[in-house]
Amino acid sequence: MYFIASIGLVLIFICLVVLFLLPNSGKDQKKRKAKEQEAVEQKDWEAAAHKLEWHIYSLRNDAAEFQKKEKHWEKELTAAREENKKLKDKLELEGSWHKKEQHEIDKRAKEISHLKEEIKKAEHNLGQEHSQRLRFEREFRETKQAFEAADSQRKAVELEVLGLKSQLKNLKEELTTLKRDNAELKKQKEDTTFVAKSDYDALEKQLKVKDKEFDRVVREYEKYKHDIQKEIR
Repeated sequence: MYFIASIGLVLIFICLVVLFLLPNSGKDQKKRKAKEQEAVEQKDWEAAAHKLEWHIYSLRNDAAEFQKKEKHWEKELTAAREENKKLKDKLELEGSWHKKEQHEIDKRAKEISHLKEEIKKAEHNLGQEHSQRLRFEREFRETKQAFEAADSQRKAVELEVLGLKSQLKNLKEELTTLKRDNAELKKQKEDTTFVAKSDYDALEKQLKVKDKEFDRVVREYEKYKHDIQKEIR
């Protein structure tokens, strides 16, 4: 009985110890878990901090690289703007040159058109001048032929006139002789009572014939003289 009571007391004591220790071990376990959790969280925080630092470092590198690129892009943009300005100025200058060239082209086109018109007129005038020259040459040949014919006729007329002059001279001399003979016959007729009537009549007839011939030659001479003066005019 005592033994059983002792065993009962021991069991009660054990239960009390267990009951006492269980809460402490639970607390320790909680503390240990809390420490472990804190250590894990510390490690996680350190890892996160390290990761964040690395990320910040990476961002700084990226920012520095971006700044380099930005400066490079700014330089390229400035160069592009300058190049664009140069191209714009060049285009404006080329546009001005193009306008000037177009003006010169239009001016040359007008000059060429005017020159073509002048050449066309010159060719037309040259054709007319050629036709006129041919006409002048034909007229000159005809005039020359007419002049040569007239000159030949003039020479013939001059020869004929010279012949008429010589004939007139001879007729004048003959008339002078006949008139002198006639005057002598008349004087003889007055001085003497006998003059052969046949001689006197023959001389008188011959004198009339010579007078008529002289008048004819004078008329022909005057006619040739008038014709020559008319041809000269």
